[in-house]
Amino acid sequence: MVNTIIFDFDGTIADTEEVGVNAFNKVSRRFNLPPITEKEINQFKNLGAKPFMKIFFQTHKLNPLQVPGIILRVRKEIAKNIKFAKPFADMPETVKSLKESGFQLGILTGNSEENVNVFLQNYYLTGFDFVHSQLDLFGKARSLRSILRELHKKPAEVIYVGDEVRDIEASHKVGIKAIAVTWGYNTKGLLESAKPDVIVDNPSQIIDYLLNQL
Repeated sequence: MVNTIIFDFDGTIADTEEVGVNAFNKVSRRFNLPPITEKEINQFKNLGAKPFMKIFFQTHKLNPLQVPGIILRVRKEIAKNIKFAKPFADMPETVKSLKESGFQLGILTGNSEENVNVFLQNYYLTGFDFVHSQLDLFGKARSLRSILRELHKKPAEVIYVGDEVRDIEASHKVGIKAIAVTWGYNTKGLLESAKPDVIVDNPSQIIDYLLNQL
């Protein structure tokens, strides 16, 4: 039985799209890259992070060796401005309800633990038991396995909530259930192609699924 819920942060708990786009555009200027367009933002939502980045950097003839440095700078810029992000509607109430229902709650994020904790404190999201920060943008399966070991949990006891295909794929690799949310970075159609256990359109549906359907 599931007793632990791990949430992705950006695009799942926190609406960081505007902060992320602004950070990317600020960093890109240093590398003589044009600002990301609305069309490219939609392309990102339909492709996912890794395929989009590959296309974007190839299109603009960027040296692949520069990519890790750009990503790191973007993350640092986002961290500086995380205070401008806000939780998605109904997320604070959902977290509170899940905690009161007895679930252990955690966050797996590519953001820094310090900045996530500042965000949680700013919006009184006090129900989380842990924040696990991971630097590898495409290594969430490894991070999920690490969390399972640290918590001494079996895969059947854990569920992951995320907004991107890579979140679902990581869950599949580890053998845990995945809830995909449609208010984040990937489109509903793209999420459906990854075959999560359930797709939800608002945070309250997470409660309904966990309390009534598991």
